[in-house]
Amino acid sequence: MLRHKAQAPRSPGFTVLEVLLALALIVVIVVAVASLLGAIRRLQASSDVRSRALGYAAQSLELVTGAQKQLFGCVCPAGGCSTTCTPSDGQAACTVVSSAYTTAGTVGCWAGHALGLPSGPDAPLHLAWNGTIWQLLSGSETVSTFTREIDLLNVSSDPNQKQVTVKVTWTESGVTKQVQLSTVLTAWHN
Repeated sequence: MLRHKAQAPRSPGFTVLEVLLALALIVVIVVAVASLLGAIRRLQASSDVRSRALGYAAQSLELVTGAQKQLFGCVCPAGGCSTTCTPSDGQAACTVVSSAYTTAGTVGCWAGHALGLPSGPDAPLHLAWNGTIWQLLSGSETVSTFTREIDLLNVSSDPNQKQVTVKVTWTESGVTKQVQLSTVLTAWHN
């Protein structure tokens, strides 16, 4: 006679294999979430640095725009201007924009390059406060971990229209990055 052993009923618990599979799945999910959070933090930090760079570029662009008369304008002498105005720093005379700007003390026209500079810059410029006014000086400047430079270009060889471009560069994770803002200034409202 053969005896059959009665099988014990299965308990409603988990087997070792099921527990190991669940743990492996949890580990994969945790690693994926941690990687995603790390990538989000790096992107946020990169975005913050880019925002600061844009802020530095906008600051220079706003300062040049606000100081355009003192940076480029040829002020007519006490006797007034006729059709030309000679800047006080010895630059070549510029043609007066309109007869409305020929009285003493008015900005008659813009010089070919920033006042105080010996010639049109081939190199970058930067702004400096001398205690009274903003001046454009040769060379770039370092602000925190950023390098900021201003480039000027007479539009279509017309000194009364200037393209101002501000570039801000920095290094992030060994890679050089740059933002650039640009505007065109005109002497018509001087």
